[in-house]
Amino acid sequence: MQYWPSPRTRTSAHSVSESGSLPAEQACPADKDLIKIASNLDRLNDALDDSLKAFVDIHAIPGEDLGLSQGSIAQKIYLRFKRAIKLFYSVRNANIVILSGSPGDLINLCLFKFAIPNVSYKLVSIDLILQKPRTMKQHFLAKLRRIILSEVDLFINHFRHLQGYESIYGISHDRSVYIPFKVNEIPNPKMSPSPAGDYVLCTGRTRRDVKTFVEAIRLSGCPGLLHQESAAIINSHGTATWQGEIPENLTYIIDDCKEAFINYISNARIVVIPRFRDDIAPAGIATYLSAMIRRRCCVLSEGPGHDDVLTGGQAVIVEPEDPEQLAKAIRRLWEDDELRTSIAECGYAYAQSVGDERRLHSDILTASLALLPGITQHRQA
Repeated sequence: MQYWPSPRTRTSAHSVSESGSLPAEQACPADKDLIKIASNLDRLNDALDDSLKAFVDIHAIPGEDLGLSQGSIAQKIYLRFKRAIKLFYSVRNANIVILSGSPGDLINLCLFKFAIPNVSYKLVSIDLILQKPRTMKQHFLAKLRRIILSEVDLFINHFRHLQGYESIYGISHDRSVYIPFKVNEIPNPKMSPSPAGDYVLCTGRTRRDVKTFVEAIRLSGCPGLLHQESAAIINSHGTATWQGEIPENLTYIIDDCKEAFINYISNARIVVIPRFRDDIAPAGIATYLSAMIRRRCCVLSEGPGHDDVLTGGQAVIVEPEDPEQLAKAIRRLWEDDELRTSIAECGYAYAQSVGDERRLHSDILTASLALLPGITQHRQA
């Protein structure tokens, strides 16, 4: 399967959830009580407008302790128990707990809700990354997580296709809402767009099918650049350090510098995010948004966060793990300036509509406050 977008079609990023839209109504507390929110999101307070500041109080959940996975078994148990107590103390009086990532903390918060009678907070999980189990041990742990995660009141996802999450972990549409991700680094709008780049780029941490990209570059004959961070970083995100043969038309760079990541994107002609066929979680959203906001044309493998979100011509979608199809897409875009520019402009319009961190946090507060009785959903401008 290969999706070639219509060059003139553009879609706004502010999409509705699977269960309905986020209405633009003013929030109104049922009474004068202060709503207490505990969260590990930095700068969530910045998304509060004047109407919310009057009755919403946000305090930070302390970050996870360093060294939880180090030391002897006894030390690990002690540190994790200490972390659990510290976590419970920080959220015990909250009405809503909003947790981004941090699966270990999420499990603890679920267990608190299950085991402690007086715990009544609404639990919101953001961008929880789960994988398809393969071994017998992983299948057992997945069934256990399914039970534990039933305590979560709302899952906020940056993708729409929940088939894998629902069938394996019980995360269905009735407990989920789709909220678009944000652009992490927005360039100065006064800067003129960079000229067409000199290579086809593959970069990013999470579950990149590097083997398919390398073979596609060899088949396409186009100059390619494979940028990876060090093994300690990317291996933990499901991406293997490339150990195979490097074609003559491919440059391979290992660089952990964040500025280098942006520079490689800015100077690319095409940005490729190759995915695995069995992915059930999103990968590469932040990377393709960083590319789109810089008017770089993107080629993405089909999968969660890609073809389920980008339905308006913002990128070229190809079958995962198919180097021949990927090579054909790369070659066509490399040679067709008009098509490549048209797709890049469509992606740029989408990235602009996504907005920044404040928009993302505003939508998160909207969805989270809607869990409380007597609170109407609120969409801040």
